[in-house]
Amino acid sequence: MDTPFQGNAAGRFALGELAAGKRIDTDLCDADGVLLLSAGSVLTPEDVTLLSHRNDVFTRSPVRGNPCKHGGRQARQRLDATLADPSMFQVQSINKNARQRRVLPMSAFCAEVDGALEWCNEAAVTLREIVSDIHSLRVKSAAPARELVGQLVHLLAIDRDILATVSILREDSDDYLFDHSLKVAMLSMSIGDAMGLDDAQILELGAGATLMDIGMLKVPHELRLAARSLSRNEWLEIRRHPIHTLDMLDGLKGVTPGMMFIGYQCHERNDGSGYPNRRTEHVTHVYARITAIADTFAAMTADRPHRPAHTPYEAVRWMLDQGAANKFDRHIMRALLDRLSLMPIGSYVELSGGLLGRVVRPNPGRHTRPLVLLVDPDGSSQGRMIDLTRTPDVSIVRAHGVEPPARENTPVVIA
Repeated sequence: MDTPFQGNAAGRFALGELAAGKRIDTDLCDADGVLLLSAGSVLTPEDVTLLSHRNDVFTRSPVRGNPCKHGGRQARQRLDATLADPSMFQVQSINKNARQRRVLPMSAFCAEVDGALEWCNEAAVTLREIVSDIHSLRVKSAAPARELVGQLVHLLAIDRDILATVSILREDSDDYLFDHSLKVAMLSMSIGDAMGLDDAQILELGAGATLMDIGMLKVPHELRLAARSLSRNEWLEIRRHPIHTLDMLDGLKGVTPGMMFIGYQCHERNDGSGYPNRRTEHVTHVYARITAIADTFAAMTADRPHRPAHTPYEAVRWMLDQGAANKFDRHIMRALLDRLSLMPIGSYVELSGGLLGRVVRPNPGRHTRPLVLLVDPDGSSQGRMIDLTRTPDVSIVRAHGVEPPARENTPVVIA
């Protein structure tokens, strides 16, 4: 039977008795509170090598679950000091009966989407310049990011579904980090709007989302774009980027606590399995819980060096399973579906009766019955739409990706 061992009373972990096969009885974190190993882990030879080369291994209280703050910066200390205040983790004005945003006729909506897609190409370049200026200390204000997001708030006022639609239909460039941040911002704002946030909160949410991964610029380029599995040590370097983000945001004029929490906690999970501090939903800001969902969907539906993109439907189904396992906030997942549907906007679907269609609008609360444009196998429009909430005899039987079925591989059968 393996023999457990613990850290000393001062919180610094005793490394002298490290050996493969030993079980640790407490979480281990570095000086910034980033989790290194979870309590109950049995040390592997790789773990022993990794830990023995560090001088900043500390224990986490097994009772309170709070990471030690040795060497923590003021930004983390200020945010951590608010964790006992439940009001920090809910937006008081969220309205269960969200406002009724404008819904344009489809012809006008399509024209607005085309214009928004062109604008987003320029916005991604602008965001890259903003983030680069912050990273290089040429800019010490978040005002440019907030101004950019203000344009997204304007788009949202034009039509309820425009941000979610553009986030899916826009083709990514080679600048994944900045394309991804813009997509996460659009999805987060759309989710927040579906939940009933007001425009000021939506702007704050979007601004925080555009800057939430700025700390990745301090992660070696070869790790960010690695087309292989990362070692534990390399993965720990990735997990440190929320700490880098906080350090870069701290002191920027116009950065609010809500924006800071997005960068700090957007990779946490409801059940405490996330990083950097394994915080649960009870001590994770609602903005961070929203961006966690938007970030995951955006990442899964993008091509990455180590894997091809998942279809939007595959991403949503996987995330619903994760929500059932308490990884994601289920109320926020429902808000995502209100703006995407289960077969997200842009997805090609096969209907009962042999019809083929493309999802063009969700129907909030009726996530399996969106508005569908009938198309030919090559994706060309037949000029007819079906609202599945009004045609109970027609249903979706298979989901495809955002390419016409003739151009892709195996469809996904709807269970």
